[in-house]
Amino acid sequence: MSRLILLVPALLLAACQAAPETAQVDFEFTTPDGMTVRMIVNEGSGLFASNVFVGAGSTRETEATAGSSHFLEHLLFNGTTTLTQEELYAAVDRIGAYNNATTKREYTHYMMVAPHEELGAALGIQSAMLLDSTIPEDKFEKERGIVLEEMNKDADSATSVRVERLHAMLEADEPDFLRPVLGTPETIAALQRDDVIDYYRSQYVPSNMKLLLMGDFDPDQARALIEELFAADGSRQARPAPRAGWPTESRWSVDGSDDELIAIAIQMPAPGVGHPEYAAMEILADALGGGDSAR
Repeated sequence: MSRLILLVPALLLAACQAAPETAQVDFEFTTPDGMTVRMIVNEGSGLFASNVFVGAGSTRETEATAGSSHFLEHLLFNGTTTLTQEELYAAVDRIGAYNNATTKREYTHYMMVAPHEELGAALGIQSAMLLDSTIPEDKFEKERGIVLEEMNKDADSATSVRVERLHAMLEADEPDFLRPVLGTPETIAALQRDDVIDYYRSQYVPSNMKLLLMGDFDPDQARALIEELFAADGSRQARPAPRAGWPTESRWSVDGSDDELIAIAIQMPAPGVGHPEYAAMEILADALGGGDSAR
């Protein structure tokens, strides 16, 4: 049974969609430093998307460091050992790239979309952010304020509140999965720069990353670049992902405690990724609960 589904944004998929007649090359390898890489080559689109999934989410934190993963996601856009924040943003603009990130419970996803001729430059920027960020002291308090403001907006959003209540219903017996992605105002206010740097150094290692490269690029060139740019000290071991003891029987919950809407949560065993019936289950789940148009 699988609870983790990695969904690459439609923007990235659309950007790298090839013409129907284009041959597709799809293969995986592991770098000498332990990064798992999957390449899906579609020549002719003129673009590629590099997606790095780092095992750094709220499930890897502690109660005292809750929110570190999301806070760190913000901080990694503030400069590296070779680029200031201003130079980093200018470098991305210069190659016409899209650079963004999002933090989830089980991972942080960094995405870069760029023209195919800028493969080396784009991967160089992305690897520098992930492995060589300096987490500038003068930017730390500014980012703390931004995170706290984001938290305030979520607290005022009925949808966000219902989503957190839904997690509380489904994961009541799993403390690592109950921990909020943004942390709490108390934990964010208490986080020190040294705490975040320690977390960064422990979790942001190649062996704790998976890279999905899609689109128009030369696979031999890409492999050589990835193995060179995403190399790091292999002696550090990231905190492993917790294993949840999900129930093997179906159950459901109802929540309608403080507003006019009622949330019904149905949880059931499901086939994992790779199972012959996985795609059918995905379609069924989307049809029954995938948004306002769902049944």
